[in-house]
Amino acid sequence: MMKILIGLYINLIFGLAIAASFDGCAVGNSISSKTITGEIQIVGNEPFINLALRNNKEIFILDCPDKLKDIMFKNQGKTVTVYFSKIFVNSDSMKVLKVDKLKIN
Repeated sequence: MMKILIGLYINLIFGLAIAASFDGCAVGNSISSKTITGEIQIVGNEPFINLALRNNKEIFILDCPDKLKDIMFKNQGKTVTVYFSKIFVNSDSMKVLKVDKLKIN
């Protein structure tokens, strides 16, 4: 009986260690930024305009802090690289990038 309990305890420890290592990997991937390069554009009609990034394949709506919005409005038409942490689809079925920072090329 004691051998069975010790075996179960050891299996539980190894199972938790494996689960913790996978959890750590998932957190690391969600934090790391990804990049997309394209041209800054404005989409929509006044007063419902959005900043967007157009690359060779598609257009992304940009969700970014106000400080970055000001920079992007001043650099419309220029090629930039945006660093984003999240991508999702909005209610208009457009892909939206949660922008953390940008680099003007």
